[in-house]
Amino acid sequence: MKKILSVFVVLVFAVSTLAGCIGTKSIENDAEAYTSFPSKLTAKKIATLDMNGKSMNIADGGIYYRENDKYGVMSFDGKHDTGAIYSYCTPKKNFFMVVTDAPETEEMTIENMNNVGVIDATGKVIVPEEYASVDILNERFIKVCEVTEQTESKDDALVFYTERSLAIFANDDDTFFKGNWYVFDTETGNKVDGATGSQACTVTAYGNHIEFKTDDREEKCVNAKGEVLPGNADLLDDGSYIIEKDGSGSAYDKNGNKLFDYSTDDYEVKYCGAGDKYYIARKYVDSKSKYMVVDKKGKVVSVEFDEYPNLYGECLFVENKLYDFEGKVVCDGEFKYASLDKFTKNAIMLSTEDDDATIIKDGKTVLAQIKSSNDTSVGSSDFTANKKTDDGNVYYSYKDKDYTLKGSSYGPWVIETRSEDGTANLVDTISGEALISGYDDFTSGVFDGSAFYAFGKNEDGTVDVYMIK
Repeated sequence: MKKILSVFVVLVFAVSTLAGCIGTKSIENDAEAYTSFPSKLTAKKIATLDMNGKSMNIADGGIYYRENDKYGVMSFDGKHDTGAIYSYCTPKKNFFMVVTDAPETEEMTIENMNNVGVIDATGKVIVPEEYASVDILNERFIKVCEVTEQTESKDDALVFYTERSLAIFANDDDTFFKGNWYVFDTETGNKVDGATGSQACTVTAYGNHIEFKTDDREEKCVNAKGEVLPGNADLLDDGSYIIEKDGSGSAYDKNGNKLFDYSTDDYEVKYCGAGDKYYIARKYVDSKSKYMVVDKKGKVVSVEFDEYPNLYGECLFVENKLYDFEGKVVCDGEFKYASLDKFTKNAIMLSTEDDDATIIKDGKTVLAQIKSSNDTSVGSSDFTANKKTDDGNVYYSYKDKDYTLKGSSYGPWVIETRSEDGTANLVDTISGEALISGYDDFTSGVFDGSAFYAFGKNEDGTVDVYMIK
């Protein structure tokens, strides 16, 4: 299992817890093909929100706002709105940490501290307001801490309160509390059986599994039902796991369903690949490691590599070069690093030592080659490239193959421009066409992992919400 370190865990809300390719033969690949790189992006209006009298903020999981000194949470489409009922609200990844009734005093009593809960953008209560702090482990699991009594020693404390503006570790001037930690399953709203303790420790979630150390300092891994993973299981980053014994192995998905069996004479599955599609496997030939890609049926779908390959979509970055599964070099040149566009899940950016960028689409076609300089930069997260000029920033148009778009970065492949009449527009840098036009202004957009949301402000105080794909 992955190693877990015992540390004083930091929590929030007034409290803190303690080679080259060696094969050239063609490989039959039954895996899902690439989704074609889009010729243009599309924008669809999904809601018009009345935000008059509200101070609006955008988060990964939805919208939170302030109205009359209270906070509310709303879904992007506006179909769910809690109303301004919370004394405190702050986003935590795809959720919101809330307090309905703030303590009347700042005294560090048990009652004053155990009042934090978690909701989602629909207003659904994920964690009741009964805890001193929360930590979002992943999209499924949330760790919470409740305090039970004050203690003078930080050695047996679970959480500490500090008046310092920045506190990663506790010191003797802080206030210490004993307590208990638990893990909530966001799908059921229940605590996970067996995932609890009173000692400070790191709790890590991988897919549908949780790893932690018990109060006896024993490593433990359980699924959402509290069922213990076999001790010889090797848990991978996506929550799937491998069990190998006596020359054979079995791969299981994140729900514990067996995917395939294999012989360790053929390979050993060692790493998860991209999404739910691939593993990186290893075997030894003449005492040397060889690496290959295996699909979720156990079939080898790539040639062998002498060095560990990093998987980007359906390409492999090995020793500063980008290869396809058949071992062919996708793009000439030596590159420092590669990054996959999480929005289209298709484009790959390759950067040289000089920060020159080459962008590949469909795993094989050069979309753009952009020369770096003191006045140019390319965003590895939003894939927009800009150049500073005396007249302001201009952005790269993938259609024109030149810097022809004047504006500012807004989101993945999207920039904000201004018309001659001063109105704001969002322009797709792939096609060079306007996605959304004629607004006073735009608030910050947000990418939720599948779509990008844009927010256009109107003169009457309403906000139009668009989904961009």
